[in-house]
Amino acid sequence: MTGTTGAAGAVTTPKIAVVFYSATANVAALAEAVARAPARRAPRCGCARCGARAAQAIASNPRWQTWVDTNPYEQPATLDDLDWADGIALGSPTRFGGPAGQLKEFLDTTGGSGRRAS
Repeated sequence: MTGTTGAAGAVTTPKIAVVFYSATANVAALAEAVARAPARRAPRCGCARCGARAAQAIASNPRWQTWVDTNPYEQPATLDDLDWADGIALGSPTRFGGPAGQLKEFLDTTGGSGRRAS
C-alpha cells in the first residue's frame, strides 16, 4: 500500500486529488465517481474544478451555461491541492484530441510544483 508516511514510519491512508474540467457536468459526474470509489478503502479524496473561460461560447450553449451557474465547486483547483495529494486523477473532455484548454492551462501552472521532498 502506498501513502504518506506518518508517525513512527507507519503508512497512512493515501490522499487523492481529483482535478477536472467539465463544460456540461458529464466529466464532473465521472470525477465524483472516481472520488467516491476509493472511499470504500478510506483514502481521502477531494474534487476541484478548473476555471471556466470563453463567456460567449458558454452563453451560446444552454447546458454549459446551466453547469457554470449551478455547479457545486465554488473554488477552482490550486497548486496547494496537488501538494496535499499523494496521487492525482485528472478529467477533461477532449478538444481536437487533447485536453480542454482549461485543464491544460491549470497543468501549465504546475511547472514549479514538486517542491515537496519525496
